[in-house]
Amino acid sequence: WFGLEALHLSHRSALLRKDPDWYGPLFASLGEPDLPADLPYLWPPAAFPRWPVRGGLGARAVPDALRMLGFDAARRGQAEVARAAADGRDVLLVARPGTGGSAAGLLAGLVTAGRTLWVSPMLGPRAAAVPPVPLPKPRPVAPTTPGVPPLARPPGPAELAAMRAESEPAEFLFVAADTLATFQPPSGPVGLVVVDRAHEVAKDDAARLRTLRADLGGPPLLLVTDRADPGERAVLFDRFGLRDPVHAGGGWDPGGVLDAVSVTSARARRTAGIRLVGEHRPAVVVAPSRERAERLAAGLHAAGLRAACWAPPPMRPTRAAAALAAWRARRLDALVMPAGALPPLGRRGPALLLGDEPASLDDWRNLVAAVGADRSVLVAGPGAPPEVAGYAAAGDDARARLLDHFGEPSPRTP
Repeated sequence: WFGLEALHLSHRSALLRKDPDWYGPLFASLGEPDLPADLPYLWPPAAFPRWPVRGGLGARAVPDALRMLGFDAARRGQAEVARAAADGRDVLLVARPGTGGSAAGLLAGLVTAGRTLWVSPMLGPRAAAVPPVPLPKPRPVAPTTPGVPPLARPPGPAELAAMRAESEPAEFLFVAADTLATFQPPSGPVGLVVVDRAHEVAKDDAARLRTLRADLGGPPLLLVTDRADPGERAVLFDRFGLRDPVHAGGGWDPGGVLDAVSVTSARARRTAGIRLVGEHRPAVVVAPSRERAERLAAGLHAAGLRAACWAPPPMRPTRAAAALAAWRARRLDALVMPAGALPPLGRRGPALLLGDEPASLDDWRNLVAAVGADRSVLVAGPGAPPEVAGYAAAGDDARARLLDHFGEPSPRTP
């Protein structure tokens, strides 16, 4: 259920209702001090109905694998990655988080025959081992109403088939990269090795994986990484021993709709910004300076939109904190800020990122990657730098060709 922010928000709200003294400070420490406690509870959709995936290790067709994973259709490049792995080719997939890189690995695992070994770096330190706790022997308990049949319905054909499948080997074997030194190879054929976030795997762990892969008979290798400029790609090739890989992803993927508007006056620029924010809310608006950010916030407010300006010092910390708290509590249509300083916006990206004459295309590209909005629009007026103005004035095809030369966004500090 990655990406279903409404689902996770409702569950956090339910936890806050259950125990506000514990979860209130916890969520505040995670950057959500104003989380509402009265949201309706949402049930998760029926994704991954039989996880871990079992029931045979044969190669599945792409449409069948998509249905098993709960997807209606493959995203761009996912089916090609899966078919290349099924043909025995190594694959290097460059995909920023949230654009389907891990899903491509799952799909490739299902369309290749044999088991799938999934290697990924640890997200954080492991918890300490829990000592075994002795449990009392079970004691018989008489039914409260003798003679009344149980309420649970007997298992039907689908449940019986699922129980039989549970005795079969699992399709996916997940292992942390730093445990490969003690990892015991699985029984049965391994048809694919997937390395998620490959650029974060240590050099020694990658060397162990190369040895393990050879011991498994040399199955195809799929590396998933969210950035890989030419130098980084050469390192990954050497570190993991890729053999004539298929390149997928590659160029920078903004992760949402990318657009630009060219205007001829400052007034038209402000009018375009107000119209866009009114159509796509909530919005993050980034201006070249604090002064322009405050003017934009005032203009949005005058147009009937709930807007506030956030800026680092010398803006009063209390005022900046109040604006950010209102944004996180979803009480604003727009949060306006100057370029060069991006506050923690919360877990969910906004509906719109509006860039008011960014200083360069590189700055705009990195801002798009950092905010993760559903729609990112650059507005260029008479004061825009030449490369930004040229980008905004170009047609869709020209912008697409220009994006191909951007490469991946620069690494960001988490």
